[in-house]
Amino acid sequence: MHLKTFLLYVAVFFLSLLPASTAQEQASQPEKAITKINQQKLIPDIDISLSKPFKPGGSIIVWVTSQKELVNPQVSFAGKTSKLYKIDETRYRGITGIDANASPGGYTIKLADETGHLNYSKIMEASPGHFPIQNIRISGTKAGLKATEDELQKVSEAKENLTDSNYWIDRPFKIPTSGCIISVYGLNRYHNGKPTGNYHKGIDIKAPSGNPVYAMAGGKVLIAEDFRLHGKTVAIDHGQGLMSIYIHLNRIDVKKDDILTKDEQIGTVGSTGFATGPHLHWGVYINGVDVNPVDWVGPISKCR
Repeated sequence: MHLKTFLLYVAVFFLSLLPASTAQEQASQPEKAITKINQQKLIPDIDISLSKPFKPGGSIIVWVTSQKELVNPQVSFAGKTSKLYKIDETRYRGITGIDANASPGGYTIKLADETGHLNYSKIMEASPGHFPIQNIRISGTKAGLKATEDELQKVSEAKENLTDSNYWIDRPFKIPTSGCIISVYGLNRYHNGKPTGNYHKGIDIKAPSGNPVYAMAGGKVLIAEDFRLHGKTVAIDHGQGLMSIYIHLNRIDVKKDDILTKDEQIGTVGSTGFATGPHLHWGVYINGVDVNPVDWVGPISKCR
């Protein structure tokens, strides 16, 4: 017998002595490895985008992309929890904000859903606000002007209004009226040299009386009313936590519950209520928190 033939018989004999399970495992190992690799590739990653910069008065827009369906996804930040809304087949969006009084330092933002598929947290460092002081000289009938209880209640309810309706996609929006900023967001307000204890929760745009005022985005009118302190006022729910308010109007061109499109005229610039001259006070609120409106529009200059 040839040596090669003899060695082949020996090899076959010893292989036959192996347990059947061992032989089967050896045969199946490459297939198992391939399956595992394919499964890992099929598990979808979640992409998360957080808008910047982060500072007092800042707005944070959260975008989450997930191939898996998320159940009741939420964003938690600075003591408030709000929804992440499904925008299309794979994308979810949520918004949150931090007011001008927030101290600088670390704030944790958390994203989660009931399936556990979304589980994310990050510490975000807030920079100092550095808001200036503004002294306003008041005389005559304006000096003792105060809001009525009805006015305060209606404005407060509008700020806290939360609906699932959606009338907007993404920034930037159009500036509500042409003009320049005469009072920035976050100003510490003084009246006749005395601190009021309040800060400016919007921006004042200086413009001629009668200048058209437009909705910054589509939405539903929450307020279209003439108040004692705010003057002629329009408040708009843009949906999913976003609200805007327009104060001291000379004329109101919409009514409560109207559904508006982006850039639709809502009134004209005026000086009604507590105002020392023609201008538009424009405020933006996220889930009831006032934020800097400038972050929601294109470039707008300060008055010189």
